[in-house]
Amino acid sequence: MSACRRLLLTAITPLVTACVPSPRWIAVAGDTAVTVFDRDLRPVGRFPIPAGPRAMLFAPDGASLFVAVSPRPGSTLLIRVPRAGGVLEGRTLEGDARRLRLTPDGSVLLAALGGAAAGLAFVRAQTLSGETLALPCDARDVVLTASADRAYLVCGEGRVAEVDLVLRLVVKTVELPAAGAPCTPVGSGLSANGTVLFVACAGSGWLLYLDRVTLDALDSVAVPRGATRFVIALGGRRALLTLPDDGSVVVADLPGRRIRGRTPVAGASDIGVSADGRRAFVVTATALLELDAAEGRVLRSIPLPQGASRVSVWPGPDEPRMRWDNGISASASGAPGGKS
Repeated sequence: MSACRRLLLTAITPLVTACVPSPRWIAVAGDTAVTVFDRDLRPVGRFPIPAGPRAMLFAPDGASLFVAVSPRPGSTLLIRVPRAGGVLEGRTLEGDARRLRLTPDGSVLLAALGGAAAGLAFVRAQTLSGETLALPCDARDVVLTASADRAYLVCGEGRVAEVDLVLRLVVKTVELPAAGAPCTPVGSGLSANGTVLFVACAGSGWLLYLDRVTLDALDSVAVPRGATRFVIALGGRRALLTLPDDGSVVVADLPGRRIRGRTPVAGASDIGVSADGRRAFVVTATALLELDAAEGRVLRSIPLPQGASRVSVWPGPDEPRMRWDNGISASASGAPGGKS
């Protein structure tokens, strides 16, 4: 028997049979649809969405894909698309979703909300029911500890808010250092051991190292201004930043506190990282690129329909059958929802 298992992949597009050595799905969202690719960057599924995407995230088990779309300014429709088909479920949240994160057990989805109705939404992954903790924070990103007892939101006003996820209250807020210009944070992440909180500043052009407990500044690395997305790769050894105006993706060596590489990528709008941290997937308006996360070298590139803007990556356990089914029985705009 070949080491490459035969996988049956069903989608809205015609039935596709493929031999994939190791399952990895890359979901790319455009203005009207999400396309799911396999690890060889071949399309294996596609489903419509009712509005432009703001954030997207696979469930840890790969059974669902969560997509936050913006039907109108100041409002988010959160959609859960089950892999096996069925109802396209949705819930309305007040606020502009900027980032989605799941608790380690996959039971609760956290949505960082910005705009006039800023806050942190706690949404049950299976039912999409939940509530929102209002915060004086134009949330741009949220990260949580491995124990899921604390979350950290970076705010467009130049602050970090620490939230107790058990009691669901704000523990403290700290102003970020402004080195000659406001920070204007766009993303954050935790070190592998959970002791350092990294914050990428688009305005000041600094990548900040904060003590995770005290939120005091420990160190910083100069990066180009204008970053829009920030991810951590290679077990905390690398950080990658998209700079669409500059036309590049920057790779920072986090332990070495220096810029490791700079890859020309025109108009990068989002970036995702595989679970092993070795590969990064970058979306531009017209292409999906696979990069070596250590140096930023482009490994592969495929064209995309105009308007792609968000990406999510799922590597998981091997399965004999993987399906993205077309059995969606309700449109997202008509799905049951409620305001948080």
